[in-house]
Amino acid sequence: MMQKVLGIINLQATTNNFQGLTTYRPIASLAYGSRYRVIDFALSAFSGNGIKTVGMFAPKPYRSLIEHIDNGRYWGLDRKIGGLNRFYQSDDEQGFVGSEVSHFYANLDYIMSTKTDDVLITCGDIVWNPDYQTMYDEWQASNADVMVVYKHMINNDSNYNKGTILSVDESQNVITFGINGGLQDEIDYSLSTFFMKKSLFEKLVREAVETTRCRTFQQIIENKVDELNIKGYEYEENVYHIRTLEGYFKANMGLLEPTVWEDIFNAEKHSIGTKSKDEVPTYYGEESVIGNSLIGTGSVIEGEVHNSVLSRRVIIEEGAVVENSIILKGCIIRKGVKLTNAIIDKNSDIGNNIQLHGNENYPFVVPKRTIMR
Repeated sequence: MMQKVLGIINLQATTNNFQGLTTYRPIASLAYGSRYRVIDFALSAFSGNGIKTVGMFAPKPYRSLIEHIDNGRYWGLDRKIGGLNRFYQSDDEQGFVGSEVSHFYANLDYIMSTKTDDVLITCGDIVWNPDYQTMYDEWQASNADVMVVYKHMINNDSNYNKGTILSVDESQNVITFGINGGLQDEIDYSLSTFFMKKSLFEKLVREAVETTRCRTFQQIIENKVDELNIKGYEYEENVYHIRTLEGYFKANMGLLEPTVWEDIFNAEKHSIGTKSKDEVPTYYGEESVIGNSLIGTGSVIEGEVHNSVLSRRVIIEEGAVVENSIILKGCIIRKGVKLTNAIIDKNSDIGNNIQLHGNENYPFVVPKRTIMR
């Protein structure tokens, strides 16, 4: 088991354009798959793999995270010993203002006081169902200083442009890191997930602050590629690292593929927990037409919904047609509305006969609490 491992969830600040979806919330708080939030997958992976001491480091804005996560009880992390500890970044922390490194540095006392020997760092904007125990065992057997998890993929998704890529030799030794410029046909993409000794983590963070060279933990590892023994671990199953609006849209649409759903929600690995909500069942009218969609509880569906993901308490009135779209909690889609490749943020009201059309790479986004007439 991994009881001697400290799990760190590093919620990186959003720099890409999400067209208003991340103005008041981090990527980790975005709704996913009709009833979940993106952060649920990081918390569930730690809990399901036996990691009982977790530190979550979050930049602003973080109010929605506080409301959703509460004390961690939905993931079994409401514990007297260990459990979930949350660290919300201020504007005046030591080192680089707003940086991940300064945030870690400001809370090293907590990290070093935990009754753990090793550290597993991951980010909160990845949707997957990893077997950390297998990864951990491989890292320990390798005697490497650091092990980084990566995904080999076809390089045809702009969501991964400017992300970190790496190259490994036949023995999985990491040779170099780089930035994905979108020019290679295939890439080994870093999932920003690292295993290392806690003592090494402390040393790397202190050095980074003292030398003022790095803003992110990924940069720390990149700068040490010639000094440390860094191994790679190829993750071969389904994973979505949500970095852009396009990535968020495709991650939700991907769940409509049965093989993807079965992999990500494979209870034989571990179940995915989320905040409990007591809702009535969804009502489907006599004239409603539903095809290949995920629909949250408490909804009323009287129109047509095809290849779409709807959160809780969504109303689709008679004559409305929703295709290839994501509709978040509490939205009303009124009579005659036509939606294609759209994302409607929570508590919005789309008036009669309005048509909104985007495409898979550039979905049409309606900000939350929007009323369109």
